[in-house]
Amino acid sequence: MGGQGRSQNRVVDRLVVERGNKMEDVVGEFTIDRKEWLRGEGVYQSYLLRARDGKRCCVGIYLKACGMSDEELSGVTGANEKPVCDLLPQEAGWLLNWELLGHLYVDNDERSTSESEREERIAEGFARNGIKVNFIG
Repeated sequence: MGGQGRSQNRVVDRLVVERGNKMEDVVGEFTIDRKEWLRGEGVYQSYLLRARDGKRCCVGIYLKACGMSDEELSGVTGANEKPVCDLLPQEAGWLLNWELLGHLYVDNDERSTSESEREERIAEGFARNGIKVNFIG
């Protein structure tokens, strides 16, 4: 995979690592823009990219930062769903582990969580996987 055909216009901090015989970008930090962040609407309204308004859950924003296209993410509710699970960049393979991923979905979608608590939990969830999250907007 290695990001072939993916946009190189990403606003993230990058670390290039050697994996096998190729160099590959790794997202170590990304930004969640609250204006595009789909959150707190419950699990049945959440998508990696919701086509009707262009909003994304935290995992969808991360996967976009990893180079996945809007076409790949649109209308898909989770990283463990096809076709996304088959297209995940190697660096995002941890998203296939439900124990690591499940908390992010719950924290992102829960209706009764305050915004500050939600952001703290999301940041902690990504930090457990070595990824720093910034919030803007």
